[in-house]
Amino acid sequence: MGSLISVDRDLTHLDDLLSISPSSFKTSKVSHLHSHHLKLWRFYEDPSSNESIQIQGVNLTEPQIFKNKECYLVLLIYKKDSQLKFNGYPHTIWGMIESLSNLTPRGLENIFTSDESACLDTFLLSRREQENNEMHFMLFVWNGKTASSLLKAYALTKGFELDQHLVKGKAQILQNLFSGVVIRGKNIQVSQVITLESAFQYDTNMNRQPDCPVYLLQWLWPENPAPSPGSKPLFTKFRETFLNSSEPPMFIRLAEEKPVPKLNIAMKEKLEIKPKIEMKPKLTALSLSGLKTREDERVQLQNLSKKEFDMLDDNLDVRDTNRKEIKLKYYSEMLSELCPGLFVGSDIVARDKSKLKSFGVTHIINCAANVCRNYYPEDFTYKHFFLKDARTESIECIFYECIEFIQSSIKSGGKVFVHCMQGVSRSVTVCLAYIIFTQQKTFEQVFSDAKNLRGICSPNTGFQVQLIWWYKRLTEDFDAVPIFPRVFSIGSHQKEQPHKIVPRLLTQPLYFGADFLSLDSRGVFIIQARNITYMWIGRELSPCNREKYMEVAYKHYNCLKEFEKAGKLVEFKEGNENEEFWGLWKESNHRGSNNEQWNGWYYDLNMVQDEEPQELQQDDNEEEEIVNKPKLYIYPESKGIGVFEDEELVEDAFLCLCTTEKCYTWKGIDVRVSEKEEIEFIQAVTRDYYGSPRFDTVQEEPGDESYDFLNYF
Repeated sequence: MGSLISVDRDLTHLDDLLSISPSSFKTSKVSHLHSHHLKLWRFYEDPSSNESIQIQGVNLTEPQIFKNKECYLVLLIYKKDSQLKFNGYPHTIWGMIESLSNLTPRGLENIFTSDESACLDTFLLSRREQENNEMHFMLFVWNGKTASSLLKAYALTKGFELDQHLVKGKAQILQNLFSGVVIRGKNIQVSQVITLESAFQYDTNMNRQPDCPVYLLQWLWPENPAPSPGSKPLFTKFRETFLNSSEPPMFIRLAEEKPVPKLNIAMKEKLEIKPKIEMKPKLTALSLSGLKTREDERVQLQNLSKKEFDMLDDNLDVRDTNRKEIKLKYYSEMLSELCPGLFVGSDIVARDKSKLKSFGVTHIINCAANVCRNYYPEDFTYKHFFLKDARTESIECIFYECIEFIQSSIKSGGKVFVHCMQGVSRSVTVCLAYIIFTQQKTFEQVFSDAKNLRGICSPNTGFQVQLIWWYKRLTEDFDAVPIFPRVFSIGSHQKEQPHKIVPRLLTQPLYFGADFLSLDSRGVFIIQARNITYMWIGRELSPCNREKYMEVAYKHYNCLKEFEKAGKLVEFKEGNENEEFWGLWKESNHRGSNNEQWNGWYYDLNMVQDEEPQELQQDDNEEEEIVNKPKLYIYPESKGIGVFEDEELVEDAFLCLCTTEKCYTWKGIDVRVSEKEEIEFIQAVTRDYYGSPRFDTVQEEPGDESYDFLNYF
């Protein structure tokens, strides 16, 4: 059997692949000449096209590079128990390996989805039944470091669609794609694959690796080192608004212990570089201090048009801040009307009664009651939630309740303002859920519209997934969401608000594996299968909880029946289930129990009280900065930024993340900071954040960061 990797001679457009029915594929003979097959699609923005986001297959028979403004969907199809035995990387992918530094670390380090394992964090995709198939697949979503959030969301959406298409088509579709068939519209055509071979034997003394762990490379070539990137941007181009220079990006050659064999690769981004331009040091916020006064910068920002503002360079530094914080301040006092009668904004607007009144606001949804009060209960009708802006947060469980509140308010002639702390993630997610529901538009469509109206809209990844599923639940077949059966747990939403009972869609499978989760005897569950829906009532359901739990359960079932095509309802009390019910799970050991990790969902409602919405403590300075808001400090700057993403985790960065609970340090593998400089930096940033130096820091390792740390990004 061959141990080569193959690529397509003729490329298939991703939309053609997604639109063709899996039943259209005929059984295909699997080639024994290669063991792995690789496909790659690039996502990029083209303002000149009617469709601003374009998808294009990447020809892997020719040298390619990854670009920092694009996103990529990578599909690997492989034979079970196969392993590559190359002595080196195929020469056509060297340019791609060299340009991996243009992509964000998180996507490179983690698998997005596969048919064999947990995917994209276990809370986002259910585990798959491992079938004894010869063919398997892995999917990866790789994002460029400066790719827009809209582009990332679009690539994420297509990744889910392809995943479901492959799972639904099973072995038959994988066999055809592995054999190199090409799809043109609705036609499947026989084509060929081309195998990639290693170009030369690596020197065993060379130990060059990509700048961060790359799951796909480590899985494919566990024994082979990869060329390290040969060049990196020294600094990016600033807009002429802030710099008179219009020089192109600079690159600096990294020192190598041994020369990398010369590659005959035409890298378009490098060809634009003028060879005679003098190298200059990296620009920082302090470097700009001589250009303008702080007030001049503010005035100039205020005079920019919205279009100019949204086009500011991603790495623009303006006096102790960055583009993200500038943009956040720009929108912080705005009410953005995402659809008629529905506004989204920040806590700053929520405090401004006169502005709310001037826009005709009558009702308010406060999504961040742990940090924002209901400021004017005598003037507006409020609904509040203690949502956390975390990828693991269940937000879909309040969609129907919020939609009912918004529709009722608008129908009565009112207008609704939805806010969280910044008007970026939580509140935007609630608004997008309403628009998806009322307009039947896909997530990427409503997200694109929202970004055009409010440039800082950016639901976190977990919320994006729930919105993608939300559209599929409302408009597509039952199998479109990768959870079977769909299990909704009726219980308390948050510890701060135990009397807020919600139907939470479980993303972790029940009765799966050795330490499986089961139906919890303290709760009520709705289990939705294809043609039937069950309501399961636990024997330990507290009498004081029963009425509220059952009210929410019946109301949610009615929503499922009306909007999500749920089948007839059959009720069971624990212990009275039939075989058909337990047949939804293949494990034989079925029973109800108490899952310790769900203790926060099942309170005795007679023994607990809801907390009132509260606001964060504020400083007295003119900026009124929130003192216990997490801040990221990037060496050598001793002033932190409050808006940051995982793109900051680059190999040449030394970072301190300060939170009220802990101070984390993170040091990239290419950082050259002495122990003395490191101590002085930690002293300076902790003094700035906490008021006095501290040394009880938590050190995070690149590629092995703790979940608590990554949750802040």
